[in-house]
Amino acid sequence: MSKTINTNINRKRYYNKISWIYNFLSSSFEGTYRKLGIEFLNLKPDDSILEIGIGTGQSLSEVVPMLNDHGHYTAIDISEKMIALCKNKLSADIPANKVKLICADALTYPYEESQYDNVFMSFALELFTDAEINILLPKLKAALKPDGKIVLVNMAEGTKDNTMMKLYKWFHKHFPKAVDCRPIDQISILLKNGFILDKSQIIHTWGLLVSVSRFVKN
Repeated sequence: MSKTINTNINRKRYYNKISWIYNFLSSSFEGTYRKLGIEFLNLKPDDSILEIGIGTGQSLSEVVPMLNDHGHYTAIDISEKMIALCKNKLSADIPANKVKLICADALTYPYEESQYDNVFMSFALELFTDAEINILLPKLKAALKPDGKIVLVNMAEGTKDNTMMKLYKWFHKHFPKAVDCRPIDQISILLKNGFILDKSQIIHTWGLLVSVSRFVKN
């Protein structure tokens, strides 16, 4: 069994285990930045959106009401319990015919080419290893329409680590399940994978950095 398969099995087990409390954990820190990322999408009512790592569906509740009858939202998560919680959020305001929820490994899922206007990932890309990111991004690029865009929200690397960043990285190294997000240089990563930076904002919070960036397909 490959290292990637083992890693994904462990991810699935972990996120299934914490699914019942994940909504609180993610909204307490991530909510403000996720909302900014949704603003960066600059959605049109008839857009098609793909979200990788939907979690308990907080983006679902915010994005789908923005879409008209021609708009569509697809979301993938490796945890079936997370997907089950997302399905519980479907309602009159979030009708099932606008939403496709998929329990799958984002690395191996067979994406259709030129299918989506937008790809959205909020505190998700940094959960993948560097090698996995280099597998995933070409797939997402191919899944975007020619004028499509990808918006990423994640922990960001700075030019020099302060005390809080050093402490955070120590906890991530020694307790990677509890502190799962790792700071990454998303701009360099996306540029190397053939995307063009369109807009970016760095937010300083408690000595840590959060990056919200929009890229277009090259």
